[in-house]
Amino acid sequence: MAADKPDFRGYYQAHAKYLNQLKEEVEYCVDRGLPEDLHIHSRSGRVKGLSSFLEKIERKGYTRPDQVEDLVGYRIVCLSLTDLTKVQQLVWRIFNVLSEEDKIDQVEDASSFGYMSMHYICTLKKEFSGPRYDDIKTYRFELQCRTILMDAWANVSHYLAYKGEVSIPEQLRRDFHALSGLFYVADRHFELFFEKAERSEHSALSVIRSTKTVGDAPMNLDTVHAMLKRLYPERTRATRGEVSVFLEQVASAGYSELKKLENALVKEQSAAERYEADWPPDLMAGKKYSDVGFARMALAIFDLEYAKQYYSDEARFEEYRTTGGAGR
Repeated sequence: MAADKPDFRGYYQAHAKYLNQLKEEVEYCVDRGLPEDLHIHSRSGRVKGLSSFLEKIERKGYTRPDQVEDLVGYRIVCLSLTDLTKVQQLVWRIFNVLSEEDKIDQVEDASSFGYMSMHYICTLKKEFSGPRYDDIKTYRFELQCRTILMDAWANVSHYLAYKGEVSIPEQLRRDFHALSGLFYVADRHFELFFEKAERSEHSALSVIRSTKTVGDAPMNLDTVHAMLKRLYPERTRATRGEVSVFLEQVASAGYSELKKLENALVKEQSAAERYEADWPPDLMAGKKYSDVGFARMALAIFDLEYAKQYYSDEARFEEYRTTGGAGR
């Protein structure tokens, strides 16, 4: 007598609640475990829809619903190949990894670039115990990790809907492979560029921290960032993006030399501290501005034209200006 066919639809409907709980738990664990030096572009989780679940059962010829290991999926898109290694360490540290599949180094040709990623099949660790976890800790879930360029080409490939070599029209294959190859090469070269950018930042910080002034150091993001760290070591560090915006502002205000900018900030440091005491961030006593926020105030006190250009209420800086300050 033939065995009864499993009720896949009923299984999904009965377990949907727990699958959503698991997704939320995975999201929480990843968010809590991310190291500060990991450059994440995006992260997202999902529970596979019923139709996708049934389609995969049919396509794969599965006989049991638990053979579908990606009912819960989570994807991490990071900046560079180096970050993928850090993600790998994170995954092994916070989850119980049942299997790991490297679809990056094992690809055979550049046309496969759109499918590159690291795949992990996991469960929650045994240490996860108690009512919150008892209903979800036996479920398997899949984590996918890829770089931003891998993800970009994967999205392009998905839109084109070419699932393999046969589906690509012959007259388009060469261009398709060339595009895939460009993304592949760009990913490798971006890794090299990123490494050089980090070395440049560390070098600028080392040089500027070792001297009393910036001297003849050139004006760029790395040197301005390093200068702010040296001038305001106790203040919260602004992001590189925030420093970059500040750099563009001071450059458009006529500060083309780092030494000139430093002289202005040093000259009005005491005045900026008085201003901060009177006008703390969010008007909360005791709070301090970040290094970039403080530098903006000091420059607005020193330079009337800069204040007019970037502050609608520039008059509030007037009482803090020294006799020789305004007007550079």
